[in-house]
Amino acid sequence: MPETVPIIPKKFKKYLEQIEDEKIRGWYEKNVMPYFFVNTVGRFESLGYELRPNGLLVRYVASDENLAKMDMMMVDMALLRPLSEHSHDSDELIIVKGGAGVFYHDDEKTSGTQDIRKGFEAYVPKGTKHYLKPEKDGFLEVELIHSPAPKEGDEKCFRSFDEI
Repeated sequence: MPETVPIIPKKFKKYLEQIEDEKIRGWYEKNVMPYFFVNTVGRFESLGYELRPNGLLVRYVASDENLAKMDMMMVDMALLRPLSEHSHDSDELIIVKGGAGVFYHDDEKTSGTQDIRKGFEAYVPKGTKHYLKPEKDGFLEVELIHSPAPKEGDEKCFRSFDEI
């Protein structure tokens, strides 16, 4: 009788092949349970999210054309891994739509981490170092609103996602 290959590991491998960065792909292989990853990615894809080559699930809230008229960017993200510690040359509003995790920020007045859940909002002034990190074996769904819209090269990275 021929061997059967379980469906979940096959789907997990297929999803991982979409992630171009070897470091990110390796992090998922080492840190995320395949069943959780496949089920979570599948659920968010059914809601219109797309697994991007950087391993993040993204859904654009409005057309680039209309947002460009207002010099804004609005995007929904479902995080299964931490974001790198970074800053950018635009103000940002973070709204947690689901899941749980940690928000870190470091500006001239305050710094520290904060546990976050659905309903949490944070205003992040331009130039502020920050990151988001989902709970272990969980996800964090957020809406990010930038004003003005970030431009290529505006983001500065301070710590890689795998150091957080």
